[in-house]
Amino acid sequence: MPNFVLRENVDELAYDFSPFAGKGVVPEPSAAQIQNFRVALSQLVTEMAPDQTETEDGTELLRRVTEYLGRDTTEINDKLLHTLADVCSDQPSFDELEGLPYRAQQAFMGFITGTFLVPKLPITATS
Repeated sequence: MPNFVLRENVDELAYDFSPFAGKGVVPEPSAAQIQNFRVALSQLVTEMAPDQTETEDGTELLRRVTEYLGRDTTEINDKLLHTLADVCSDQPSFDELEGLPYRAQQAFMGFITGTFLVPKLPITATS
């Protein structure tokens, strides 16, 4: 009897965007797709983060954060949705993701990021 059964340890990546359009199953990404996803997310985080110096006082940091929050992030959000669609082999597509409300986009991004970048550890009972 095997100790590891794939279908018991790796769930299907089904999604349902009801009441909005789109439902299906994300195809299992390749190692290259996962690596590209990691690199793209790293670049986007670097692009989004406000610059900071070690000598900043609280006023300067507040100014930078306020400036950051006031930025137009449309281009970055589009890149993020393209990155998400790419790692999902366009199932869902960029257009489907773009059609979702912001919180739905963010929730799906969290689901995919958590699934692909955070390893699932087996839960064991302790005595």
